[in-house]
Formats: sequence, C-alpha cells, structure tokens
Amino acid sequence: MRKKTFLFLSFIICCLFAIAKANAGTIPAGTALVVETLDSIYTKDMVGKTFNARLAENVAINGLVVAKAGTQFVGRVETSTRIGSSPLTVNLTEARVHGKTIPVTTTGAYKPQSVTRGRRRQVTTRDFVLPPGSKLPFHLAKALTL
Repeated sequence: MRKKTFLFLSFIICCLFAIAKANAGTIPAGTALVVETLDSIYTKDMVGKTFNARLAENVAINGLVVAKAGTQFVGRVETSTRIGSSPLTVNLTEARVHGKTIPVTTTGAYKPQSVTRGRRRQVTTRDFVLPPGSKLPFHLAKALTL
C-alpha cells in the first residue's frame, strides 16, 4: 500500500513540474514590452521611486504566448527634474509572476513625452504627471524567463 501511495504521489509531483515548465516561457533579448502604468509618475519624483505596471498586451514567441497581458512589472525612476535639469526617465526592474520576483534588464531608460497640440516634446523641467494607464515601451536587454 505504501509503495503504491509513494508511486502515485511521485507521479503527481512529476506532472505538476511538467505543467509548470510548460507554462514557463522565455522572452528573448530585444523583445519589445509595452506596459501600462498602475501608478502616477511625476517629473519631480525622487530618483529610485518605484512604480507598478502591467503588461499591456500578450507577448508571443513563435506563435506561443509566453507572457500574458496583465503580467505585473515594477519600474523605477532613473532620473527626474527634482534636482538639476535631467529629464524624467524610467526603467523596468522586475517582473512578478506566480509570487516570484524576477529581475528585468532593459536596453535603457525610457523618457516619457507629453503631447501638446499634436507636437511631441521631451519632458524636461516643467511639472508633468504621467497618469495611471500611460503606456510605456521598453526593450529587453537580457532574456527573461517567466
């Protein structure tokens, strides 16, 4: 009886590992990620302040979805107008999947821009707030395994 129970439990555990592995995906370096902010980001936020975001659309590799829209990300303010004349720049730093925190490395900080009367201009010294729901594009510098 004990042997059958052990074999059955071993089989179940192997199946669970196989399912988890099948659901995991690797997003290659260079892949574009568009996230939607969940928090406001202000040009005068402190450098190092974090913000929450979620993946705006599914990421598919070879026709297989490896990251679903809604996947949670955390970003960080890299530079701000709070001190000096640096423009606001933000970067993604981690993904949160199934209770795990996974480091993210992107190709560089993103400089949000405002749109005024149809013209795009860089946010530099004036007050500006990126409201929740703002879409920000990033590119992965290193592969990301979820």
